[in-house]
Amino acid sequence: FDQPLLDRAPANSQWIVSLGGQRELDVADAIIGGSTVLLELNQPFRDEDQPALAYIARERGGLAGRAGHRVATDVILIHNVTQTPPTIVSATADGSTIELEFDQRIEPGSADVRAAFGVVAGRRQVGVTSIEWRSSGLTLQLAERITALDAVDLHYREPEHGEAIVDLDGKQMMSAVVPVVNLTDRPGTWPAQLDDARIRASDEAELRREVLRELADESLRASLVWPTLADGDGAQTLIAKGAIAAEVRFAADSDARPEHGEWRLHLDRLERFERLDGFFQLPWVISWSSEARPRFVDAWRIDVTDLRDTPVDHSVELVLRVPRPGVAGPYRAIVFDLLSQTWSEAAVALEGSGLRVRLRGPALLLIAAVEPVETVLSSGLTELVFSGASGTLFSEFATMLDSSVLGAWMRNDEVWRYCALDGPAVELPSGRVIWVVRPSDLDPVTVLLPAPFVSIEAASAPRS
Repeated sequence: FDQPLLDRAPANSQWIVSLGGQRELDVADAIIGGSTVLLELNQPFRDEDQPALAYIARERGGLAGRAGHRVATDVILIHNVTQTPPTIVSATADGSTIELEFDQRIEPGSADVRAAFGVVAGRRQVGVTSIEWRSSGLTLQLAERITALDAVDLHYREPEHGEAIVDLDGKQMMSAVVPVVNLTDRPGTWPAQLDDARIRASDEAELRREVLRELADESLRASLVWPTLADGDGAQTLIAKGAIAAEVRFAADSDARPEHGEWRLHLDRLERFERLDGFFQLPWVISWSSEARPRFVDAWRIDVTDLRDTPVDHSVELVLRVPRPGVAGPYRAIVFDLLSQTWSEAAVALEGSGLRVRLRGPALLLIAAVEPVETVLSSGLTELVFSGASGTLFSEFATMLDSSVLGAWMRNDEVWRYCALDGPAVELPSGRVIWVVRPSDLDPVTVLLPAPFVSIEAASAPRS
């Protein structure tokens, strides 16, 4: 102003900052010092804004000179000298494209800035094949499709030389990492879901893990975010959703300690888990297609991811409680470790209306119901192969079978020997046992195996 002002600030509502059309900025504070008024706004100007300031005088209060004369209502054009580099305010992915919107207009051009962009989708790098320029943004065409389960980040590296993304004032966009909102739809068919899993996987091990992600039933999901751990051994927590629960435990030297970042533990029941056949070399004790028992009756995915659900290679120990399957037991728990890619059998126990299983994750957990096996054998010399149990006498077990059993070949430590039913009593080895059955020309032979002896495998008879 042309003279000093009274130290009496007007109400903020007496100021109007117009950006044209319906756009306005609010005045957050007004500070008077001598002949100067400093207005603090609730939002910054953009480079291209051409604002105007209106002051509305009132009968009482407001701006006045020290002689008491009030400042009249006035409108002042503001010279905007704001010059900031352009920044990305919106990034969305849909299939093979990423749409970028900037906070201000950029200089359209035909410069090849593809090398300045990098796209990380899940655990893989995706290249940019072409760029479409617009006045307020860019459209990136990708070399590979984004899937619905990908967490996507966009990396921009400011070029040291040559063409770059600039605003209308020539200010270059600075290097940045921007989270991308993934709008890609989830496929509606299993073949399309399988294609997505193959896109995300770099090898067979990752493909198995991604297939489990596609089969997960999110309505039966329980998840735990684990940001910190107490020092020392014995840290525990409990994760629960309905009948699903897990106790998590880490040793003092665990890889998943806080310095390795936050992560999430997922417990998902699998839908249509028979689709796992062909991706997992299932343990020989059980077959998906066989009518023999035991049979798989439930399957669960236990996985460890970052906070955006991208799988990470942290191993955890946990005791898992899951609902009891709708078929009678007893039950067996078969576990596939997704890190070591190995099968093992876990201890399983009944607990209330559920099952309690101790295992390490990330893993695939298969619950099998164990029932006696009824196998119809065709006529001719037929053998049945299964795992024996040390300590069980051959003669005691054989008498539980049909009287057509003549004897058995037994193998332990790669040594085969034949034992006749009417021979001396011997213990079943922990290896393989092949039963020699007398053929019947009239009726097939039915052999019933009790629960401890239900692991079926096709095998050839040993040669003498």
